[in-house]
Parts: sequence; structure tokens; C-alpha cells
Amino acid sequence: MPEQDKDFVVVRLSEPVVLQGEKTRELRLEKPKLKHLAALDGLKLKVDKDGEISLGNLGSVALNVAVLLGGLTEREAGELPLADLGKVGEAFKGFFGGFLASGNSSSG
Repeated sequence: MPEQDKDFVVVRLSEPVVLQGEKTRELRLEKPKLKHLAALDGLKLKVDKDGEISLGNLGSVALNVAVLLGGLTEREAGELPLADLGKVGEAFKGFFGGFLASGNSSSG
């Protein structure tokens, strides 16, 4: 499970990568702000009649999220192990609590 703080989450990578000149197995993602949601605009979500969900443009969206929230260059983000895509996605989703899962926000 990723280490989470109110301002960031640390994702443990499956293999070491060089980020910001340092070899590491950890990716630190900052807590997203409204401005970061623009990175999700290219995500094409499709639900078929059987309820199967498919995602389009996942690669470019994942790359943008790693750049924006991880403070990485596009080249560094491109070197993240594909096997860790799910971990990074779950960490990102975790910042939103139930909001992304339900599509609802709390209002009072």
C-alpha cells in the first residue's frame, strides 16, 4: 500500500529508475489540485451495453499525470515501469476518496 500524507503519496516501484538524477524505487506524487484535472481531459472512458469499461488514451494521460504530479520530465516519466501503472493510478485515485468511484461529490 502506498505511503500517504495529506500532501503526497509515495509509490514503491517494481524496479529502480533514475528520477531527477537519482536512482530510486520510489515515486512521490503530490496531491492533485484542480489544475491537474486537465491532465485527465484526454482520457476516453467507454462503457458498453454489458457494463465493460474500456479506456482510451491511457498512455498519454498516465504520462501527463506522472509529469505533473511527480515533478518528472517527460523522458523520466516514460521510463517508469509499465508494471507499476496500476499502482500509480490507484495512488492518484486515492487522493479523491470515493469521488472518482461514485462520480459524486459531497455537498452540504
